[in-house]
Amino acid sequence: MSRDLDISLTLGKPIVEDAGVISRVSWPPLALLLAGCDPAVVSWSNPNFQLQVRTPVCEDPVEGWPRLWEVGRWRGLDAVVQDDDAPRACPSIPGGLVARDLDRDGDVDLLLNDPEGAPILYANDGAGVFEEVALHLSAPDGRRVESLSAADLDGDGLPELLITGAGFVAAATNRGGLDFDPFEALWVQEGWPRTCVMSLAVGDVDGDGDPDLVLPGADPVDGPDDVVSEDPESLRGDVDRLLLNADGRFTALTLPLGDPEGISLLAAVTDRDADGDLDILLGADRVSAGLSPTAFLRNDGVPDFIDDAEEIGAAVRACAMGVDSADLNDDGRPDYCMSDDDPDLVCLLSDGRGGYAESGASLGLVAGHHEHPDPPEGWGWFELEDARRHWVTWGLELVDLDNDGWDELATVAGGVPNQGNVALTTSPRFQPDALYRRADMGPFFDLSHMQGFSRPEDHYGLVSADFDQDGARDLVVGAWRGRPLFWSNPCNAEAWLEVRLEGPPGDRDAFGAQVTVVTDGRLQVRELHALRTAGQSDAALHFGLGDAEQIDEIEVRWPDGEVTVGQDVPVPGVLTALHPASN
Repeated sequence: MSRDLDISLTLGKPIVEDAGVISRVSWPPLALLLAGCDPAVVSWSNPNFQLQVRTPVCEDPVEGWPRLWEVGRWRGLDAVVQDDDAPRACPSIPGGLVARDLDRDGDVDLLLNDPEGAPILYANDGAGVFEEVALHLSAPDGRRVESLSAADLDGDGLPELLITGAGFVAAATNRGGLDFDPFEALWVQEGWPRTCVMSLAVGDVDGDGDPDLVLPGADPVDGPDDVVSEDPESLRGDVDRLLLNADGRFTALTLPLGDPEGISLLAAVTDRDADGDLDILLGADRVSAGLSPTAFLRNDGVPDFIDDAEEIGAAVRACAMGVDSADLNDDGRPDYCMSDDDPDLVCLLSDGRGGYAESGASLGLVAGHHEHPDPPEGWGWFELEDARRHWVTWGLELVDLDNDGWDELATVAGGVPNQGNVALTTSPRFQPDALYRRADMGPFFDLSHMQGFSRPEDHYGLVSADFDQDGARDLVVGAWRGRPLFWSNPCNAEAWLEVRLEGPPGDRDAFGAQVTVVTDGRLQVRELHALRTAGQSDAALHFGLGDAEQIDEIEVRWPDGEVTVGQDVPVPGVLTALHPASN
């Protein structure tokens, strides 16, 4: 029988150990610097925020579309992760990416997940040009790595590296200067069966001031030579877990599940009802086999979670491999868009009263295979229609790329890895990426082909960050076989704001926090997420603001329920929001 071990891990330095329990150390507030740009002098101050206004705004603005240019080979991104189709116990999700400032030098670095080896680290020179840095790391006991993330677990301001796989989660302590300790297990199953843990989510779910981990449960593995059955009749799910962090010691709790137990590759922590605690969204997979649909666990106080997804309209039967949240209907509540293996994406739009309506197709988020400029040779309408009906999307980003105040939606697609290894996972190999624009409260429209974003190769991870610090978010796409794609996004004359969060001493990242900005009477709401299956974007929240000259009000709702507010914030710039206990 499998046995879950609760392990105390020493993270960060300096630290004080006492019987396996970590004492936290405080650190001074972040001073966020913009490379090549001095902060402007502004007559604005607020004890809860630190502001740096960028000037000049944009020396060479680029307006309109197309505006993205794939320049990865000129930015130094030349690593190629060569995965294969060999049958495995856990079905892999290749192309994992993490965008994070790992050394606190003010720019965003990039990590690539290599399932068979150490993570591949690219250090940013501040202008969006990268240089590979060797990491001499490996998973505990030589286990295969299924996901990679970065989160500050010890409160020193330096994010640890986190990996998951079959029956384990491990962390490598960040010592600064892009130097990491070896991976040590936070939770491990020594015996069999083991749970395929394909990703994780991070957030202070129990409200005790330190980050907890949510582990979605995918397939169970019965033994070292086991391969998940191809027979749908024998397909079964596994439990989802919450690893509660108590001063560095993690204890596993089982989260409530449907009947039968579902398969989940995806988890997200979010305060869906603005009640001051973090709820848990658990995506579903292979739902056509009769397994449980999407679960949405309402936090009524740990360990009391209620899955009321059916009651609130969120129990969609979608195969979710990616998720992002933003307020798409201006009701002040986050909405949730998820990838799927159908002709359209899934978007749960809030009704403002705690319920949701699935609105992906009505928002225009549908596959555009028939309009693709370069379909496979010999393919006609029927082949394209079959591929459209089995459009398998993975990473997903809601991000305002042109800073006009309305989010674009980008998603990447790829054939299911290890086809034939897992029941119900065969798919056509023509899987174009997609990019949608929305210029007002109406539907999105597809500009994938005009932009050139509709690459048909297999892609899985997707992240956004302002890598070159010009006020415009860039995109990086992770491939199965091939180098990452860097979609450079030039600046324009529109206003913008990047909000960085400094949480309390034990939860510096403040994953799960919600930030609301009000400009000319319009609300924009964003949440801070860590890993979302195969991609983790920068730990800053980006707001495009159009022609606004200032933000009328900004509100930060922290994971512990604290709220900080500021008014009349100058833009454009980088704003650091300070939790009341952060000093």
